[in-house]
Parts: sequence; structure tokens; C-alpha cells
Amino acid sequence: MWRSWSLAGILCLAMSASLAEARDSPEFKVSDAVVLRCVETAERSTADRGDEEARDCIGRETATCLGALVSGSSSANALHCTSSEMAAWQEIAKKAYAALLVEMTKEDKNRPNGAQPALPALQRTHELWQQAAAEDCVFARLRPAEATIQSETAARCWRDKHAERALLYRRWLRGQTY
Repeated sequence: MWRSWSLAGILCLAMSASLAEARDSPEFKVSDAVVLRCVETAERSTADRGDEEARDCIGRETATCLGALVSGSSSANALHCTSSEMAAWQEIAKKAYAALLVEMTKEDKNRPNGAQPALPALQRTHELWQQAAAEDCVFARLRPAEATIQSETAARCWRDKHAERALLYRRWLRGQTY
């Protein structure tokens, strides 16, 4: 119970920091540091709920951004906020992937002769994920819900794809599987 309250308190502080940033700048930009703090806090949470709590970080900064923007059209704001959070998740995923490349290179050097190397498999997996994510988001854009702008749908798709991939890569870095 104490951990849940601690997590809630830390998440409130992170949201407050984002709101302060929004007030101090003419255009709100989601900070990958704020998103990463949310993820790291969730990962330190109880082992059985850490991944679920980390997923709760997805979309949180989009909501904070939308709450901070008072001018402009709601569609333009939604696109801006979602795209801004997507860029933060993309940066987190990029850093986690780079760390995995380094780790797999080291692991492959220690593999016995004849053992299948992990690095090429990771690189191929990443490449295939990029292709599949692109196709998913094209499909999502072509099938928007009523009253949803296609570009907003595509931005949400890309935000969620990068976020889920970042979380997966971070799990792999911690030695977990799925």
C-alpha cells in the first residue's frame, strides 16, 4: 500500500513539473526525462505490477499537455501533444535499443563457438518491428473513429508503438523476457 501511495505522490510531482514547464514556455513540449521518471518509478514498483504501472505512463504527458494548452484548436493541440509525447518515447526507445546493442555485442563475445549470436537477431527484430509498426499506424490512420482526425489517430498509434517498444527493450535490459 505504501508503495502505491509513494508512486502516486511521485507521479503527481512529475505531472506538476510538466505543468510548470508548460506555463514557462510558449508551446508545451513533453520531456523525455519526465516520461522516463514515470517509467523508472513504475519499474521500481512491486515486481508483479511494475510493467502494468509502466504502461500507465503511456498517454499521461499527452493529457498533461492538453490540460496546459488553453489556446488553439483542440485537434491541433491533440496532434501537437500526442506527437510531442511520441518523440519522448521514441528517444527512450532509441536509448534502450542502443544499450541493448552494446549488451548483446558483449554477450555474443562470451557465447560458446557455434552458438547462435543474439545481436543479429535483435537487429532483425528491431527492423521488422519498425516495418510492422509503420503498417499498423497506416491502417489505424485509414480507420479513424468518428470525429477523430486521421493525423491524431496516426500520432496516437506511433506514440503507443514507441512506448510499448521502449518498455519491452527496458525489460530486456533488466534480463526479463515478455
